[in-house]
Amino acid sequence: MEYYFLNPQPQMGIGQVEVALYSPSDQLIESSKNNQNSIPVIFVLPGFDGNPQWYESFISLKEILNELTAELKIPPAVAVIVNPTMDGGSGFYVNSLNGGRWRDFISQYLCRWTEQMVKEKFDLEVSEYILIGHSAGGFGSFYLILNEPKFSKGACLSGIISVDMVQDWLFYVQREGQWANPDEWNENHFFTRLTYYMFKAFGENNHELPFVEIDGSLRIFDDLLYLWKRSGYDLITELEYNLIPESIDKLYLGMGRRDIVVDLDYYLQADQILSKQLSGQQYRFEVYDGDHVNGLKQAVANALIFIFESGD
Repeated sequence: MEYYFLNPQPQMGIGQVEVALYSPSDQLIESSKNNQNSIPVIFVLPGFDGNPQWYESFISLKEILNELTAELKIPPAVAVIVNPTMDGGSGFYVNSLNGGRWRDFISQYLCRWTEQMVKEKFDLEVSEYILIGHSAGGFGSFYLILNEPKFSKGACLSGIISVDMVQDWLFYVQREGQWANPDEWNENHFFTRLTYYMFKAFGENNHELPFVEIDGSLRIFDDLLYLWKRSGYDLITELEYNLIPESIDKLYLGMGRRDIVVDLDYYLQADQILSKQLSGQQYRFEVYDGDHVNGLKQAVANALIFIFESGD
């Protein structure tokens, strides 16, 4: 893995962005040159509290790609992990007034940068882009696939696909007291972080920055949920009222088995709509072992295998 710090154009409203670049072995690069002189690129979109170092150490992306390539389950590929939280980024990968134009950053700036790097480092062209997103990044990958034709393949893993799902999930966690790591996570910390990134993505100019410990009223939080839904970013609503883009080639939805108690109804709504309009070769929904975080390694592997499966 190599780490870079990108500086998008000022008009994007985004400061410095950290990315991690995974490169296949020299032997695999040469095989790509001898084949089609091009290579696919995987964009990994972490959730709002993620970063490239955490995702690389936790899900071992390099190990996954090396193993799947060696087993001939996927072709050699370059991967780019994005850090969406630097410089107060939105963490949801949308164009916003407060958090910057992250949709444009991914679909325009990052694509251009990646194409330049692939050409300079490997003397190859980019054959296609694949999005793998988790949590808020799962929202991002799903949202970009629905709205950016250049992204026709991707996966949404434990993604936030509905505004209502966020509220149900947080109320459940509050009631059950199940925090991922009590030593590092607590209720106030989580609400503070989530509210901050919701504000960055979906808030309006007349909102004060709610980067404060959230009291029991959840007034600011509820207000931001309303703005989120009103802005047209609820993906279940978008699926219900818009045709699925014809550009979709491969779409994988995955959720952790332990998250079923809160998330299943929303994923079943999405599955009912998508399975009617996309074939089994284009679309798959699976429940993977684990929860919102644990089990991601296998989920990423399953998603990549499906995405690279031939339709023949």
